[in-house]
Amino acid sequence: MIALVFWKVYEATQPQRVLISQDIIKRATEIFSGRKDIKQEQLQNVVNWTQTVYRYYQHVPVFFQSGITQLFSRIPISKFIIDVKEDVMLGNPTLAAEKLYEQISNFFEEQLISQPSNRFTWLLLAIDATVLYNLATQVIVAG
Repeated sequence: MIALVFWKVYEATQPQRVLISQDIIKRATEIFSGRKDIKQEQLQNVVNWTQTVYRYYQHVPVFFQSGITQLFSRIPISKFIIDVKEDVMLGNPTLAAEKLYEQISNFFEEQLISQPSNRFTWLLLAIDATVLYNLATQVIVAG
């Protein structure tokens, strides 16, 4: 049940992830311009997940933004950017963004959602949200 809820939330945030992929490719294009050899270390600063999550998930409560940031930080984004470098260099940022989005989605589904240890984390997050909701409603009712 919890996995289904998180899957629905994941699917509902697809537009944000597409925009994030496009934004990452735009910044990577600036780094790639005029360079033939780019290493993963040079791409570490392309994505600041805290700023990115804040920019694209402003409507989400801060404690969820923190969780999203922690999950996104596990994505090997530098490797994925290098994988789409050829499309960027050929002047096709739209295709590069689509491929990057697919790589991020595949990684998220395979490594972050379906892993047994991560299912436990999702369960704890759901329990935490439920407890916080109950506490908040009790404070409102008491006040």
